[in-house]
Amino acid sequence: MKIQTQAMVGMALAWASQTAAFSVHPRYQLSSGSIATRSSSKLASTAEQNDVKTSTSPAPAATSLSDAKEAVVDLLTSGKADENSEVLEPFLEVMKASYLNAGTDSRHSQSPPYNGDWYNLNHPAFPGRLGLNEENGRPSYKIGTLTFGLIPSARDIVVEVEKMVQHVHYLEISKQDFPSNEQIPEQFRETVLTHPEHLRSSNIDTHFEIPGTGVKGILRMEAFVYPHSENPNGFDSWNVGGRCFAKPGVDSGAWEAVFGGSPESKTEDMVAKGTADEPTDVEERLRYTLPSPMSAYQTVVYLDDHLRVTVGHRGSVMIVQR
Repeated sequence: MKIQTQAMVGMALAWASQTAAFSVHPRYQLSSGSIATRSSSKLASTAEQNDVKTSTSPAPAATSLSDAKEAVVDLLTSGKADENSEVLEPFLEVMKASYLNAGTDSRHSQSPPYNGDWYNLNHPAFPGRLGLNEENGRPSYKIGTLTFGLIPSARDIVVEVEKMVQHVHYLEISKQDFPSNEQIPEQFRETVLTHPEHLRSSNIDTHFEIPGTGVKGILRMEAFVYPHSENPNGFDSWNVGGRCFAKPGVDSGAWEAVFGGSPESKTEDMVAKGTADEPTDVEERLRYTLPSPMSAYQTVVYLDDHLRVTVGHRGSVMIVQR
């Protein structure tokens, strides 16, 4: 099975190398011919267009669902492709077709569940990357790039991104983490407040390290997601802000030397579950709030107990593993 999958990956790479404007390298770099750059013509740009297309190209060989998934994971974890690389498209088509044929609607289905702790399979390829650590493959960015420049005291600090984790969980309206009315976009407010049981948090944690300092922390983007009222597998989402806090065990002196204050230790379990939500006074100044919620839309095109593939309203693809 592994040899067969490696052969298919090789064929896919050969196929991709013959298409215009695509290059497998440099590592984690978005290609100019990626799905994201072709989104205006090939992908849904609004919630009304729910039947998202990722490619019309056939798979390079007769491919089973299990082989397609293995190929996608291998290409991403090996650094041979990023999520928007054209080389993934034939395998994603196999996965998408299987999912559509199953007739699953992830908005309300619990098997497989949309909720959970989801890990990116590859390092991010955001604009503004400063460099790449060749030993561990980690890209480096300024914190300002990763936080819209909204944490002024940390804007110019350069970090290496270790991993990204998305925590998706239902909220209880009685809990402190339920959004205020102002944190819910006006167009969704009535629906969310009428049926709050469908609201989920969708925080994205970017785990980072500052090389040579012993400082490790998390940049959290605080967001919410709500099932679209009509479109199967569609979700409205919105970002309300974020913050920076230390990972468990970080030396307080090292943290203070970089950020100007000592962190309160978070437990490993709190971080793993995405529940390290009580900031200290020092962390308050490492927090940002958007002037108004930033709305987006995503369509789930594949979901099982281990993998999830979504396409955003501008065509960006996200592939994560539970």
